[in-house]
Amino acid sequence: MPARPARIAFFHLDLGVGGAEQLVLQTAIQTHTVIVDSRRLPCTVDMFTSYYDKRRSLEASRDRYAGYDLVFNDQVAVVNPLLRLIGRKVIFYGHFPDLLLASRQPSLLRRLYRYPFDMLESLTTGMCDLVLVNSKFTAETFSETFSSFRKAKPRVLYPPISTEVEAFRLRGGNGDSNVSFSQLEGFDLSVPFAVSLNRFEEKKNVELAIRAVASLPGHRKCNMVVAESPDGVELLYSVGGFDPRLPECKDYFQRLVNLSRELKFRILNCEDAVDAKQAVQDSGLGERCILFLKNVPLPLKLFLLEKSVCVLYTPPEEHFGIVPCEAMFIGSLPVACNSGGPRETIIDGATVSMRLYGNASCVVSRLLS
Repeated sequence: MPARPARIAFFHLDLGVGGAEQLVLQTAIQTHTVIVDSRRLPCTVDMFTSYYDKRRSLEASRDRYAGYDLVFNDQVAVVNPLLRLIGRKVIFYGHFPDLLLASRQPSLLRRLYRYPFDMLESLTTGMCDLVLVNSKFTAETFSETFSSFRKAKPRVLYPPISTEVEAFRLRGGNGDSNVSFSQLEGFDLSVPFAVSLNRFEEKKNVELAIRAVASLPGHRKCNMVVAESPDGVELLYSVGGFDPRLPECKDYFQRLVNLSRELKFRILNCEDAVDAKQAVQDSGLGERCILFLKNVPLPLKLFLLEKSVCVLYTPPEEHFGIVPCEAMFIGSLPVACNSGGPRETIIDGATVSMRLYGNASCVVSRLLS
């Protein structure tokens, strides 16, 4: 008699394009692969989410997924007791305590509103069979925040590199092939450039990357992270996940554009320009250029990571940070803030990488010195 198929469920609130989404998708895919291919057992994996837009989603989520033995709950602990009703075993994956993220709002009204939710989170986080977190930094934070983890810390399960990134590396990247993207039409890719790859959110601190490139001395042509082109133009790519539903994304994006203008960048693709060629024609003259790209497709993201001279990863106290890992896996140099999860993955010298120690421009210049 054949074994009954294992049924596994994953829960994630907003299945968008961030690192958290990549983690839960890759975990689901690899769980299915291990059970079906390695153990030769039948298995079904379902993904539950409160919001999903196919136009703004990771490729791994598209057309893949049509009582459970195992339920994998991602991010929100308050539903752990309910999930026990439909699953024999419950795994909770915590990215960071919600109550600490919400505490950034200082108003009394906000704290009163959050109080019952914070209490529920404190009570339900441990109501599962296993708690996993994305870094040692996050594990320490959970232990300091929730009394139930003072003696037994959560176990660390680092987010994986996506299978698409691995396949890109195995086939040798783009190499010298003539890859073209409409977003880069008319743009001279022979000019070295730095790339900042983050969502357009204030906590990602993208201003630091922009200011670092803007403050590079103009006379250092060979040793700059962002070098001069024959016509005197220097380049910085700012690539981010942009959610039009969120006012914060729109406001922060506009602040970055305004900052770039103040710092005398030539701005490309910031508003209605179809491609870099049109934007150059519309934006006037400038000594350096910054190209803003929203919600880039995976092939373009991998192309930029491979061709850049360094990847500027600027969020402080980042919980883990998948971008530096992707950069190193492809062969790019990541430069990150010396705090949070990146301290566990970026090791000076051993990974041929360096961290931001305050003066970002000096670190960027040092990379090519």
